[in-house]
Amino acid sequence: MMTKAELENQLMQEIHGLSFEAVETLLRLTTLLKISNTPQDMADIQEQAILAQERAIHLQPGDMQEFLDALEHPPKPNAALKEAARLHRQMLGDA
Repeated sequence: MMTKAELENQLMQEIHGLSFEAVETLLRLTTLLKISNTPQDMADIQEQAILAQERAIHLQPGDMQEFLDALEHPPKPNAALKEAARLHRQMLGDA
């Protein structure tokens, strides 16, 4: 089993390059680690950290900027998006 300091260091290293949700989870776990006192607490935190890492979306350094740019300047809808919108309207009865 890892020491408290080793686990905290690992959690902080994992924060780099992760999605907002994963970062939030790992920060919460780091906070819990600071107040945990039992080996079972540490084992639970380590297990939750592993699960969070498995669910994480790993981002490259430019990914966030590219995402924000796409939100500000979205591309024109392509044929697949137009068809999806048409089917959605049809399913809602708005066609």
